[in-house]
Amino acid sequence: RYSMHLEEDLQRRDFTMNAMAWHPERGLRDPFGGERDLHAGLLRAVGCAEERIAEDALRMLRAVRFASRFQWKMDPSLRRAIQAQHERIRFVSMERCHEELERMLTGEHPDSAVALLEETGLWKSLFTDTPAGDDALLFSVKEVCSPLLCIVPPTPALRWAALGFGPSFAGSTEETAMRLSRMDRLLRKLKTSTRLRDEVRLLLREVHLPLPETRADVQRLIGRTQPQQYQLLQLMQAASTVASASSHERNERMAALSRMEKQMHEVE
Repeated sequence: RYSMHLEEDLQRRDFTMNAMAWHPERGLRDPFGGERDLHAGLLRAVGCAEERIAEDALRMLRAVRFASRFQWKMDPSLRRAIQAQHERIRFVSMERCHEELERMLTGEHPDSAVALLEETGLWKSLFTDTPAGDDALLFSVKEVCSPLLCIVPPTPALRWAALGFGPSFAGSTEETAMRLSRMDRLLRKLKTSTRLRDEVRLLLREVHLPLPETRADVQRLIGRTQPQQYQLLQLMQAASTVASASSHERNERMAALSRMEKQMHEVE
């Protein structure tokens, strides 16, 4: 029910930092200590954390996004409330979940978001292959290359591709196909756009292929990947930096990518 009383309205907010009001003549109204929590770097629910989460399960993902974005500590009662109710996220619109997840992934600290998703149980509730009937995880947090997730440019396609890249370069076409399949199933579950799924599929497929050796190979690569060829180059460069098996392999790949970039400009 709507209320004409300010404090009653603020009491319905999710976190204390969002439960403050300002008037140019009356100043700050902060009945729940939001300003104090801001200075302390603490994410705390307004009133009873269990009740706030029960009112809107999406607040669990918002909590993870805020805590990871600002690098704040999550109040213990809020963390416990999320851990106790994490399965309720499955009843939230997948489009809303996708929006929150994408904002986490394209933020400055996606690795922190991934860690918090696992700690709170939200990863298990969101990343299960429910159509399979056995609630098997599509992939675990251990399979995420967090350094890669952090260094690729913060565009949706690149960050989703980095999430599904795996711990290292795929060793076979079968392994590449498996990674493509599970990422496609996740994005379909989250009801993302066909365009995003196509972009992520292309990036994941191409990043695990052998690097082009000749100018003709580069020309064929451009034909397969345009207009995403430079996004692919960025993903290849980042992956070569953090996922190469040895420093020798990393140096070889980076030299080959420098030649590839030069040849891409020449071809175009």
